Amino acid sequence: MMTMALREAAKLWFYRAMGLNEMTARHLDLYLTRRMYRRVFGREPDLVNPTLFSEKITARKLFERRPIFTTINDKQLVRDFVAGRIGAQYLTRLYFTGERFEDIDFDSLPDRFVIKDNHGCRWLVVVEDKKSFDREKARRQFRRWLRDSYYLYSREHMYKHIERKILVEEYLRESSGAPAIDYKLFVYDGVVHFLRVSMRQLDGKRNFAFFDRDGRYNPAVGVSLSKSHQSLPPPGAKIPEFPANFGELSQIAVKLAEGFDFMRVDLYSPAGRILFGEMTPLPTGGVIAFDPPDFDRVLGAPWRLSLNGA
Repeated sequence: MMTMALREAAKLWFYRAMGLNEMTARHLDLYLTRRMYRRVFGREPDLVNPTLFSEKITARKLFERRPIFTTINDKQLVRDFVAGRIGAQYLTRLYFTGERFEDIDFDSLPDRFVIKDNHGCRWLVVVEDKKSFDREKARRQFRRWLRDSYYLYSREHMYKHIERKILVEEYLRESSGAPAIDYKLFVYDGVVHFLRVSMRQLDGKRNFAFFDRDGRYNPAVGVSLSKSHQSLPPPGAKIPEFPANFGELSQIAVKLAEGFDFMRVDLYSPAGRILFGEMTPLPTGGVIAFDPPDFDRVLGAPWRLSLNGA
């Protein structure tokens, strides 16, 4: 019997082989996106009058295709966008950019670094010890990623035409030596309404916490069919703290999100050094549910969705 992974691989190969024209591709995007939504939520998304956060993400994914979305989701091009808006001092150190893993000069790299593709989501390798790093395993992984299209998995059009590159960036740590805390700010029409704090432990597990703009903790968690998008904290995990420099983080996020009715802006602040992580107009692709379910409505309420692109 064919496994689910093999079935998915066969379907992706079939989509590539079909050579779809633009109209047919749009119909396929609609069909597959609605199917993914039904698998997670057990119902159809309301795409005519969306009110839930997941519905608005889904509507934007299907009907808004502004070229700027491709720019800010290209992990190389977004660096120029950020430098132009808030200054290059907020960018992580970049050690390498190129098209081939074999061209990376590992001898010149520090003991810790991060290797990532510029055209996908979570397509990265965190290297915490260069001496024990399995370079050959990573080479094979990046070879697969460079051949692949994240668009075929997510149906997020902004990934479809990104020119594929490999980036090597600095590894970020807090003063304690722990991996840098990730602050995800939800910006609606120039106002940060929510913050999600994500702490990665040395064993790879993550602790998550949602807060409103006044620092009030919300125990909502994300629940997804995809393990890579799970937002369930480990049992007994410590709740991350609301950042003392939230005001400064918010000011930077608002500048980066200017001109968008909604944008999630991810920042770091290791030892008080605020750095850009990423921007995304489609957090989790709209296919993550929440417990309690009403949090989907809470996140969607401040968003006055305006679909500006064809």
